[in-house]
Amino acid sequence: MQDKILIAYATKMGSTAEIAKYICQILEDKGFAVDLLPVAQVKEVEKYQKIYLGSPIYLGKWKKAARKFIKQQQTVLQNKEVYFWLSCMSLAEDDAAKSAAVEGYLAAERQLVSPLSEGRFAGKLEREKLSFLERKMIKAVGSPLGDFRNWDEIAAWTNSTLAG
Repeated sequence: MQDKILIAYATKMGSTAEIAKYICQILEDKGFAVDLLPVAQVKEVEKYQKIYLGSPIYLGKWKKAARKFIKQQQTVLQNKEVYFWLSCMSLAEDDAAKSAAVEGYLAAERQLVSPLSEGRFAGKLEREKLSFLERKMIKAVGSPLGDFRNWDEIAAWTNSTLAG
């Protein structure tokens, strides 16, 4: 019997949801039974063998809904195959210091649940979806605007989670 897989995600502007859908499609194309849900809609975790949990990074953290999900489901998740992934504009540039900072963004979550693998992907940020305040913040920190998601990288990571 194929593993039942859950892809649970948090999103703010839809970009991370698009990554979740892409991961789902890859797994379904390989014959897996996959449920794709925002973390707030997940009711049962016990029935899944593998759980992919992702969120965008805002102010150096996963979205609150993803962090809350891990805390609430910690006991169950500790006995499952868990894979974390994040989307982060800090990865849009080839910058060693920013990449190193991203490494620490999931430290608190790793203390609750130890994932088998972590995918770290550049994100997408569209000016028209930002509020006035968000545009000011983005400009102040020098974050790039645009779509920096690398679909081949996302596919490679997803496929690597199936090996072994």
